Amino acid sequence: MKMDRFKDFDRDVRDVVLRFEKGRDGAGTFFDVEELLMIIDYYLEVQDLEGLEAAVVCAEGLYPSNVEVKLRRAHLLSIEGRYTESMKMLQELEQTEPENTDVSYAKGAVYSMMDQSEKAIQCYLRAAADGYELDMIYGNVGDEYYKLGQRDKAIHYYRKAIAVNPDERRSLFNLACSLEENGEGDKGVDYLKEVVGKYPDRFFVCGMADYLTPGFYEQAEHLIVEEGFRGMAIPGHRLMTDTAHVRLTDDEMMRMFKLMEAKGVMLSITLADGDAQVAEMKEVIGECPGLKVAVGHLGMANPPVTPPWENPSWREQMLLARHEHVMVETGGITWLYNSEFYPFPSAVRAIREAADLVGMEKVMWGSDYPRTITAITYRMSYDFLLKSKELTESEKRMLLGDNARRFYGFGQLVELPYVKNMSE
Repeated sequence: MKMDRFKDFDRDVRDVVLRFEKGRDGAGTFFDVEELLMIIDYYLEVQDLEGLEAAVVCAEGLYPSNVEVKLRRAHLLSIEGRYTESMKMLQELEQTEPENTDVSYAKGAVYSMMDQSEKAIQCYLRAAADGYELDMIYGNVGDEYYKLGQRDKAIHYYRKAIAVNPDERRSLFNLACSLEENGEGDKGVDYLKEVVGKYPDRFFVCGMADYLTPGFYEQAEHLIVEEGFRGMAIPGHRLMTDTAHVRLTDDEMMRMFKLMEAKGVMLSITLADGDAQVAEMKEVIGECPGLKVAVGHLGMANPPVTPPWENPSWREQMLLARHEHVMVETGGITWLYNSEFYPFPSAVRAIREAADLVGMEKVMWGSDYPRTITAITYRMSYDFLLKSKELTESEKRMLLGDNARRFYGFGQLVELPYVKNMSE
C-alpha cells in the first residue's frame, strides 16, 4: 500500500496504524483501547478487511468486555454479510446496554442490510434520542421509508435531515429525486437548479420528462431550453409496460432527440435487459449521430440471471458504445451484484468483458450513490476496482475519472473534503 492512503487522515492515525502494522497482530506492542479503535476505524474507512480482522482480534484479546470493540466486531460481521451473527451480538449488547444509542444505530444499519426497513426505522429513531448526528439518522430513516414506497414520509425525514444540516448532500439529492417521483417535480427542479448554480464544477444534472404521457415533448423542451438542463435521463426499461410501449423511435421521442442534438444536450439512458431496445437505439444514433449517449447500468437494468459475458444479447447492447459518441457507465453495478457483495468479483469481470468489447476508454464508473448507501459505503463503491488485479493502473484512471471528465466536459475538478456520512 502506498503512503498516500493516509491523505484523508491525521498524523496520529498514520503513526498508530504504522506502529500496529509492524507487528500486524500487535504482539509485543501495547495499544490502549482508544488507539485500537482508531486503528479499527481506519481499516473500516479504507475497507482493508484483512487489517480490520487483525485489529479487531487484537482489540478483543486485550479488551474483551469493551462495548466499542464489540460494536466493531458486529460491524465487521455485517460487512461480511453475516447478518444473523451480527444481530445476535448486538441484541446481547442491548441487554447489557439498553440506553446505548450506538447499539440502536448499529442494529438499524444491520436491519437495513437485511431489508427489514420497519425494524431499521425503529432502531434509528431510538438512536436519535441522544440528539447526535441527527442529519445522518434522519437521512437513513428517509431512505428506509423510500425503500418501503412511503415517499411522503421519506420526504418528511429528508427535510428534517436538511433542517439539521443544510449541506447534508445525500438527503438533498434524495429529496429532489423523491419530490420528482412524488409528482412534485417543480420543487425538485428548483432544488437541482440551485445545486448546479452553487457547484457548477461538481455537478452535471439531467432532467426527466413524463415519457409515458403523450405530449411530453413540451415538458422536455422546457427543461432543456428554459431550465437549462445539460442532459435528459430516460429509464428506457420502464417504457415497456403491460399496458404501453413507448418506442425510442416514436415521433415525439425523435423530435426530442433532435432538439437535444442541436442544443448539445446529452442522453443518459438505461435500456431494457439484453437487446430488446438495441435496434431502436441504433436508429436513434443513426438519425442523431452527434447526440452524446451514456448507456447506464452496464447494460443491465436488473440483476443478471446468467453471467452477462455468456449472454449474446448483452454483448449487443455493449457494442452500441462502438459508435463515436456513445459510452457505457456502471451505475448500480454493486446493486446488481449485491448478493455476491464486496469485493464484487463478478462486477469486475463484467466491466472487464465490456472493456474488451468496446475499449476501456468507452466505459465510465458509476455508483448509483446515494441510493446504494443502505448497503455499502461510498468508498466500497469504487475501491473494489482500485484493488482489482484484473485492471491496469491506466485502465483504472480511465474508468474511475478520466473518461467521465472528458464525456461530461468537466475542466479542472476540485478536490472535495472527506465527508464522514458518505464514506463510512
